[in-house]
Amino acid sequence: MENILYVNDNEIKRTKSSFSIYKNEHVKYEGKYTKVNMERLIQLLQVRNTIMDAIGYQVLNAVYELTYSTSRQITEYINLKKKISVTQDVVSKKLHNLNNLSIVTQQSFISEENTSGTNMKFYCLDKNGKNLLLGSGFKCNWKPTDALDNIHIKAYLVRNQYAIKLYKECPKLENIILKKLVYGVGLTYNLSDSSHVIIPVRNNINYEEELLKTFENMYIDSEISSMINKKIIIIGEDSKHIFNIFKFLSTNKLMDSSTYFATDLKLFDRKINEVFVRFGVKKNENGIDIVMIDENLKEFINYL
Repeated sequence: MENILYVNDNEIKRTKSSFSIYKNEHVKYEGKYTKVNMERLIQLLQVRNTIMDAIGYQVLNAVYELTYSTSRQITEYINLKKKISVTQDVVSKKLHNLNNLSIVTQQSFISEENTSGTNMKFYCLDKNGKNLLLGSGFKCNWKPTDALDNIHIKAYLVRNQYAIKLYKECPKLENIILKKLVYGVGLTYNLSDSSHVIIPVRNNINYEEELLKTFENMYIDSEISSMINKKIIIIGEDSKHIFNIFKFLSTNKLMDSSTYFATDLKLFDRKINEVFVRFGVKKNENGIDIVMIDENLKEFINYL
């Protein structure tokens, strides 16, 4: 993975995750207001026939499979999941052309804080992109309303980051399933003796209500309810956020021994088996404290 990205992982300095919710943040549309129709697009692609080459289709398919993604995530996904060598510079140029031709849509986050972590560009599929994928034999169930799920964009981004970490650090793991965030579950996978259900949670105004619905739907989802030795892993923005989630789940009697937590920065800075935490009770002279305890999940050993 050397020299394929603009900036290597160990060169990125973070004090707050770029996937956190920022104050007064909103999404800025940077796609085309006048769409290129399909007939015109075919003519343009016949003339500019290097745009939709083999790499072009891999970039487009990655945009679809990741739902919302950054150029960095798309680059790593193609290299790690598809086993195709491509640089972020090539991917970014492809995305620029695809956006100009209404094949994908480019957007960015704008926040009044205006610090690193905002103004981050990301991509989702457009109707022309779906038509091109289907016409070339790719599976694609995208629908226009998929591009309107603004409230879950950063949940998708942190879901993607977790998946990329799995592809990077657990190359033997083959059953990673990326899921639509309709019921809050971001992805699932099976290890030798357990199954993991990943729920990315962002600090939106209504996240507690959505979390309740997520747990309700997990109980009736046959795919998830049938998993063996299931662990529920909730990815929150930071330590304060996951503690608030822990309190909320405990109050609603949804916490049990199968629930673990992770934060964005732990996901960036630690090995995959070391990103997880749980909450426990510690006695003191005035009563008890709730403490955060690091957990090393041993089931990853055979996959690292």
